[in-house]
Amino acid sequence: MKNLLEYNLSFVDISLRYALIVALGISFGLTQFYPLIVLAVAVFISAVTGICPIYGLLGINHAPGRGEH
Repeated sequence: MKNLLEYNLSFVDISLRYALIVALGISFGLTQFYPLIVLAVAVFISAVTGICPIYGLLGINHAPGRGEH
């Protein structure tokens, strides 16, 4: 069984998630639709930790390996 709590996001993935957070925040500000905030918080936690549980379930790993930094 794969470990769902391994780093699996690249710098590009994290950057795109931050852009999505900004877009969701702006959309929430315009619409006051509260599920957007819940989604934004989930994306924020994923971006800050560098872990995506969905990628873990699918076996996708975009994180650079050791020594590649």
